[in-house]
Amino acid sequence: SASSVPRELHSLTASADTSNRQGYADLIQDSALLLLRNKEYWNSAALETSVTHYDQAEAAYNQQTLAARQRLSFETLTNVGGRVRTGVAPASSGSSMPDTSGGGYIVVTLTVAVMAPLPKVDGLDAQSVETYLRQLAGAPADAMEAAEVVWVPDVGEEPLTNDELLQQFPTLTPI
Repeated sequence: SASSVPRELHSLTASADTSNRQGYADLIQDSALLLLRNKEYWNSAALETSVTHYDQAEAAYNQQTLAARQRLSFETLTNVGGRVRTGVAPASSGSSMPDTSGGGYIVVTLTVAVMAPLPKVDGLDAQSVETYLRQLAGAPADAMEAAEVVWVPDVGEEPLTNDELLQQFPTLTPI
């Protein structure tokens, strides 16, 4: 299974130099490579690209990263501007009924502000996701304005069930 992915993403993010463009490029390249090495476990995907005027780019990027982060119930690791902060997951109350909807999913979101053209994706299948990840990972460092990697679950958390996946990520398409 791909159960090592959250641990590896945690390690990559904790050690990334997010204070400069090369650090962003390295983080995206390493994260994309990790996903490509685990493509046999891919279940579904969503790709969204937009071209935004430079004056509005920061606000658009912040909206996208906020949307990805709001799906998290807590954050155990953030690395912004080269400043790493760690947190601890809150203790679960244990009072909820166990979820029997099945599945064991990990969702990884890559959000990148890049001043370089990316491929247009017409259909969504494993090949187009692979092509897109390769192109994204190959974007030149000097074109990287910002990058963020968000994943759920984090280290030590249970994978998402099928119901949780559908509820939290309704735009995912089976591939």
